[in-house]
Parts: sequence; structure tokens; C-alpha cells
Amino acid sequence: MHSPTHHHRRALRRLLHASALCLGMAAAHAGWTPIAPMDEARTLHTATRLADSTVLVAGGDTGNVDGGNNPIALATTRLYNPAANTWSSGPDLPSPRFGHTATPLPGGNVLLVGGREAGPVNSANANSLLYSALTNTFAASTGQLTLRRSHHTATLLPNGTVLVVGGRGIAGQEALSSVEIFDPVTGTWSSGIDLPARRREHTATLLPDGRVLVVGGYDNGNIAAQSAYLRDPATGAWTEVPVPALNTFYRARHTATLLPDGRVLVAGGNSHVTTTLVFNPADSTWAAGPNLPAVEFGGNSATLLPGVPGNVLVAGGDSAGGASVIASTVSFASGPGQATRQPDLVTARRGHTATLLAGGQVLVLGGETTGDAVTNTGELYTHTAPLPPANVTAQPGDTQVTVRWQAPAGTGTTPAHYTVTAQPGGRTCTANYPATSCTVTGLTNGTPYTFTVVASALGGIDSAPSAPPAAATPSAAAPGGPGNAQAVPTLSQWGVLLLSALMLLAGVRLRAVGS
Repeated sequence: MHSPTHHHRRALRRLLHASALCLGMAAAHAGWTPIAPMDEARTLHTATRLADSTVLVAGGDTGNVDGGNNPIALATTRLYNPAANTWSSGPDLPSPRFGHTATPLPGGNVLLVGGREAGPVNSANANSLLYSALTNTFAASTGQLTLRRSHHTATLLPNGTVLVVGGRGIAGQEALSSVEIFDPVTGTWSSGIDLPARRREHTATLLPDGRVLVVGGYDNGNIAAQSAYLRDPATGAWTEVPVPALNTFYRARHTATLLPDGRVLVAGGNSHVTTTLVFNPADSTWAAGPNLPAVEFGGNSATLLPGVPGNVLVAGGDSAGGASVIASTVSFASGPGQATRQPDLVTARRGHTATLLAGGQVLVLGGETTGDAVTNTGELYTHTAPLPPANVTAQPGDTQVTVRWQAPAGTGTTPAHYTVTAQPGGRTCTANYPATSCTVTGLTNGTPYTFTVVASALGGIDSAPSAPPAAATPSAAAPGGPGNAQAVPTLSQWGVLLLSALMLLAGVRLRAVGS
């Protein structure tokens, strides 16, 4: 049983939290929480959210090397359950790889393409695989790419096909210009119109009108590019969209994030600049975005957060000149009109994955950390509190009350658990999400109680208490309590009852005859 001091502190914390929500200050509670670690360290892997909200993690570079000083890749996959904060094993890939892509398809399958195998630098493969979430298996190969590639991009187009652009090939192909298209209906690949320049570690962003914007990347001479191209969805042809000399724009390993208004925010990259650029597809023009606040990125991630228009979370990456790895995070808000520092990552990292979960949190996994060590750690970013539960009811029993509630309408961070608190006394019970009831025990019969429910996200960020509170008075005679139990007749009592019924029936018949 918790001490009164504990309950007073909890009540004060919830009171302060509710006040902050009223003042529109929920973002002040944003922060990072470590999760259960993976059993294997990995970087340059993929992490894909599935329809059931679990996350499929596939492949990756271990950070170790073999006798020939070649990196050792992983063929393993793992599944992360955010609600339970647990890991389980998935099916192995046919061969180890890193620097591949994973694209969720309509219907729930995931397409894995290419990647670098264990071995020399130019050891990319041409395999493509379909993962079935329904069977938790990889289907037979969906066919071979025309060219081997890793560090490419794969973009799901509005017609359901997947556009693969560029990447690193085999010897002499430090960067590719080729384009290939996968049709999931037929399970076949076809060639598209080549990109006008060779690119790897670039970005490809699907625009609302169906065009694809390719930005930056390394060319065949390992030089970061200052160029961008648009693909016409009708013809497949590419058009350059020149980048004006707004700032230094030699970028690779950067991020490009589609904003809710259709513009694209470009941030970070190996140019190690604090500037950002914003592309406007309405007139194919570029404008300077807000500067990063004294932080320089490369190998960073960027995730569009729900709930706040234009809010993009940029996390991790290299520091100035690539001398070290950083833990900084930055949030762009107001479409974007400003950049503000956010709480630092628990572990500095680059080359990690960042996955938006169904509840609005961001899951960061793996990557390289200080000293180029590859990590098995992960952490969860929560930027808003869960919404408070709704329609709370209380059913009294003997020295206990069962409290029920409903998940609130609207969007909010998915809770990890719910806590019900009884007043007076502060006794509690806890139910893990998605349960919607629990029973507070140890109450005093005859004492009126009120009950509130608080939803808590992983990391201890609480919702405001449910309102209005539910009321109930436990009693030995309450519904479901022993005092209200109905006695079950014994066997002899059943005989007496049956005889009485027969006599009653006979009396009715006699009266009927006599009349």
C-alpha cells in the first residue's frame, strides 16, 4: 500500500499536469524514455510499423567486421510490441543485408528491396522480398532487380506500385541513375526513365499531386550533390528544379519531410550546415527554412508529428564536421516557422531508424553511437499526453468498487496503462492498455467514494484526470456482494417446492370443475 505522502505527491503532480493542459502547455512534458533493448546491436536496418501496430525490424550492420575487414550484416528480424514493450523473433531473411529499404504495401505486406550483403563495399544484392504480417513469413523472391543496389530509395506511388531510384551498385558504380518499378499485383519489375544524375543516400518524397521529389545524395565520385529533380507521374520523366544559392546545399544522408500543406522540409545531411530549405511544389521554388539551433546534423532522422501542423522532430546525427555523434533533438513548428530544442535523446546516435507509432509516439532504434559503436538500445519520444478516459462508471461491491471507462474520442498518445484512484484514502488499481476496467479493493463499506481515471504513456506522462468523477458506496449488500447473494435451494427444498406446485395446480383444477 502506498504511503499518504506518495498519494499527496501523485495528486499534486496530476493537478499541475491538468493546469498545464488548460494553458496549452502539454508539449512541455515531451521527452525520451528508454525501451527494452534489442538482443542484437544494429544500424542501417529498417523499422516498419505494421497494421497491428507492431514494428518489424529487419537486417542491419552489426558494427563488427570479418577477417577481411568487411562489415558483418544481420539476416535476423525482430518484432516490437509497443503496448507491452516486448520483443519477439520474426523470420530470418534469406541472406544478411543492410542499407536496404522496406516499404509497407496496401493490404499489409512489406516489400524489402536490395541492400548490401556481408562482404566488400560493392556487394549489393538484387533481391526483393515480400513479408506477410498475416503469416509472419517472407514469401519467395518477388523477382530480381535489373541492377544490384543498396542505399537507394523506394517510394510507394498512388497507383500502388513502388518506385526505386538510384543507390550504390557493384564495382565502379558508387552511385546509380537507374529507376525500377515494382508492381505488387503482378509481382514483377520494370525499368523506368533514368534519373538525370547518379545518386545514392539521397531522399525521395511523394508529393500530394503524385510527383516525386529527389533531393541531394552522393554522386559517382562520392561528392554530395547540390541538385533536385521532379518526376512526372504521367510520363515518368524527370525535370531539374534548381536550388538557388540560399545557403550551402551540398547534402547527402539528410532528411526530406512532407508537411501537411504539401511543402517539403529538407534538414541535416553531411554538409553539416545549420540551415534548412523548404520546397514549394505549387511553383517549384525553394525558400530558406529556420536554422537549426546551434546544432549540425548528418545521418539524422526526421518525423512528422501528429496533432501540431508542420511539427517535425529531427533527432540525432553527426555533430559539426562529423567528429562525434549527437543526442540533440529539434522540433520545427508553425509550418515550419521556428525551430526549438527538444529534450536530448537518452543515447547519442546516427544511422538509426525513427518510426511513428499508431499512438503518435516516435520509436527510435539502433544506430551508431559514441566511438562508432553500434547500439542495441531504443527509446520512445512522447510529445503530448494521452487524452483522459471518458464515461467513467463505478459499480459497488463488498469492500470494493469496479470502475469502467471508455477510450476518448479524438487523437492522442496511446496509453501504456490506466490508474484508477479512490478518494478518500487514495487507494488505486492499474489496468494495462487496452483494458477498460479494474477493481479497487480494500475499501470501507458504507463510505461514499469518488473515482477518477488517469491514462499514462510509457515514460510516465499522464493525462488529466477523467471528469466528472464517478461515485459509489461499497456495501456487503451491494450488487455482486455477499450480502446480496441469493440462496440456492437444497435437494430436499426442491422436493417441497415441487410438491407445493403440484398441490397448487390440483387446487386450480378442482375449482375449475366445481364452477
